[in-house]
Amino acid sequence: MPTRDIDERRLAGAALSLLGLAMGALSAAAAVRALDHMALAQTLCGPAVAHCVWCPTALAALTAALAATAAGGRLLRREAAPLPL
Repeated sequence: MPTRDIDERRLAGAALSLLGLAMGALSAAAAVRALDHMALAQTLCGPAVAHCVWCPTALAALTAALAATAAGGRLLRREAAPLPL
């Protein structure tokens, strides 16, 4: 494996890890906004009351953060295995 490929793999892994951290921060901010919205409405989102936009945003951002961090960590490993497709 040429050195250039290793450097590009590390760069991509670091970028994905940073993206995962940013998405984690977005998820936390969206969760706080969802909790504020539920406190203001004095009810919980769910089957009886429609979800606001913050609940699905928090869940989607958390999922994206976990996926990006996992992919970045996999690329930063010393002997990275290929990602299953």
